[in-house]
Amino acid sequence: MSKIKIKNLIFCFLYNTIAKVLPLDSMPYSKGLKESRYFLFSRCIRECGNNIKVDKNVYISPYIKVGDNVRISENCKIRKNTSIGDNVLIGPGVHILTATHNFEKIDLPVCKQGTTQYNVQVGNDVWIGTNAIILPKVKVGNHTIIAAGSVVTKDIPDYAIVGGNPAKLIRSRVDKEMKK
Repeated sequence: MSKIKIKNLIFCFLYNTIAKVLPLDSMPYSKGLKESRYFLFSRCIRECGNNIKVDKNVYISPYIKVGDNVRISENCKIRKNTSIGDNVLIGPGVHILTATHNFEKIDLPVCKQGTTQYNVQVGNDVWIGTNAIILPKVKVGNHTIIAAGSVVTKDIPDYAIVGGNPAKLIRSRVDKEMKK
């Protein structure tokens, strides 16, 4: 393992043990905590853009990429092999999952068959609502909105507004803008 990777893992350990449990930035006694959390977060992950805000209790893998102007609200989980574009809002309790259990062998318990890792890509200018879940292999298009509590099981096209379980197209943001 190269020194850069070891350094990232050390920062990730510090982030996950110290910074992620610091109080929310909105508390009156939290001066400087936002900067401390960002410092460790930005050195922990594979690539980190500018102007990132990460709230309390955000679990992240060191193997993710985050663009510029991203807000990750409290209690989110973002697994490895995730790429997040620029200008993205991630609401509280969002889970972005990138692994799935193997289950093909019926003579072997599922828990003993291992997992398969996939990528998840979140485009630019995306708003992911509270407690949404994005499953492995999903590509979220640019300028999309995912409603609170949605379960995203397949790719979302650009400018879509989706919601539900499984998430379905509610309407296009482009159509709405064209009607003005």
